[in-house]
Formats: sequence, C-alpha cells, structure tokens
Amino acid sequence: MFAPQGSKKAFTEVIKANIGDCHAMGQQPITFIRQVLALVSYPPLLDDPHFPEDVKSRARVILEGCRGSSVGSYTDSPGIEVIRRHAAEYITKRDGGVPADWNDVILCAGASDGIKVDMSSIFSMIADCHFLFCPGILSAKLYIFMPKFHVFF
Repeated sequence: MFAPQGSKKAFTEVIKANIGDCHAMGQQPITFIRQVLALVSYPPLLDDPHFPEDVKSRARVILEGCRGSSVGSYTDSPGIEVIRRHAAEYITKRDGGVPADWNDVILCAGASDGIKVDMSSIFSMIADCHFLFCPGILSAKLYIFMPKFHVFF
C-alpha cells in the first residue's frame, strides 16, 4: 500500500533498482561474453592474438552452429540450436542432474518477449479450441499479472 502523497516516509532516499539493467546499476560487464559477441559478430577477429583461446573456441562453436557460419543468418524460431543445447546442459547441471531437453528451450530477447511468446501461444490455443469446440478450455480463466519484472521470476 502506498503512503499518501506528502506524508513522512520511513526512508530518506529512493534507490533506482533498474530491474533487468544491471550495468545501469554499476555492475561491470562480463568480459568473456563481450569478447565472444565481438568474435561472432566479426569473425576475422578470431585471428587476433589479443583474444583468449577459450573465447575463440566458444565463438567457433557458435559460428559452426549458424547457417553459413554467420550469426547474421536466419535461425530456427526458438533460436540457435547449439546455444539452446548449451542452455539445456546448464539447466541440467544447475538442477542437480534433472535432464533438460534442448528442444524445450526457446531463446528470447528478454523476459518481456518471452512473456509475449507464452501469451501468444495460450491465446492461439484458446482460439483453435474455440474453432474446434473444446468446452474445457473455453471455460478456463486467464489471470494476467501486472507487468512488473519481479513477477516473471
């Protein structure tokens, strides 16, 4: 509940949290990720001795997973397969060995885009069932959260 405007608050300052933008809050960029992005964006840099071998190796794997060895090429709708496979491997390790299927991993350009994909899928399913008459689904209620990032996690 919000305090009335002009009332005394229990704090003296407001700290901007900028959810989703950690660099705006002062976190230093992760060099490895930026170096890999540089190499996959401009592959001639793979010959540059200033880049570590682990960065070059990761960039090569990603480029090999792209059509035409270019991150500028079209990908499957859920994203670049090799990155989806790596994400599933990470999730499996993170979850103590519970297997994650890379086919169930969809890459999105942030939480908001992921929510849009989910909602589109749900609404598409409801529309299909309306056409085919699926009474159980037609009676379903949909609760949509207020768009705040903390709800997404």
